[in-house]
Amino acid sequence: MAKFMKKELIIFFTVLFVAFFPIVLIPKAELAADSEKTETTMIGDLNNNGMIETGDVLMLLRHLSNESTKKHSDWELKGNSLKKADIVENNIINQPDVLALLRYIAAKSSSKVASKHPDWLSLIDKRNSVIVPTDITLDKATLKLMVGQKDKLTATVVPENAEDKRVYWKSSNEKVAEVDAFGNIKAVAEGECTVNATTWNGKTKACIVKITKYVAENGNTANNTNSTSGGGGSGGTTSGGTGGWSTGGRWRRHRPVAAEEAEQLTQVIQTIQMILMILMRKE
Repeated sequence: MAKFMKKELIIFFTVLFVAFFPIVLIPKAELAADSEKTETTMIGDLNNNGMIETGDVLMLLRHLSNESTKKHSDWELKGNSLKKADIVENNIINQPDVLALLRYIAAKSSSKVASKHPDWLSLIDKRNSVIVPTDITLDKATLKLMVGQKDKLTATVVPENAEDKRVYWKSSNEKVAEVDAFGNIKAVAEGECTVNATTWNGKTKACIVKITKYVAENGNTANNTNSTSGGGGSGGTTSGGTGGWSTGGRWRRHRPVAAEEAEQLTQVIQTIQMILMILMRKE
């Protein structure tokens, strides 16, 4: 009986293995077929992930290590990856290829480096027929704002079909004007500065930003008054439109004031005026 049960179990597991083994192989076969279909020939993309990055440099360094030590055969580049590793196109995989790849990655990740070393990009981009930005334009060449105001600059990368249209924004003086990653500008203090828009490969355009002190729309001069006290207004106190105030006809507002504060200030001034009028009548 035990012998019969043992034979049954062997048959059962044999049938199970034969039935499920092909199913296990199918996904692997499909994955291998897909990887062959999607493989590209982009120079520098050794790991075939669609990007040129530090992982490709690591693969190249490992390959060179294997070439010199004849150890770690799994580090050896073969086939298409070997072709893509010949960056400088001299039919030899050596240190200049590593250096070229490192330079390209540095320039690609920093617009400042790219503007100084455009040749670091062209070596790989030309071989890959990459369409790179050739220019950048701004919708405004100059911008005038008052302290506290905001505006936006829009950059257009040329040509329109450039493969990477990233734009980096920077203010020459953030104490005067700030700019965020989307070109939104905020006026901080009186003065003048430039806001620069730069493509990843160093093409730059600048907008001159001029910031003046804040002047309220309906209270920007001493003539816009609600009431005046004193002799002929020359030495009196004047209440402005939206919380602005001046003494002796000189506008002294330098920054926006909240509406509540303006209302309170106006009430204080009116109270003082009433007291002055009462005192004048008693005299």
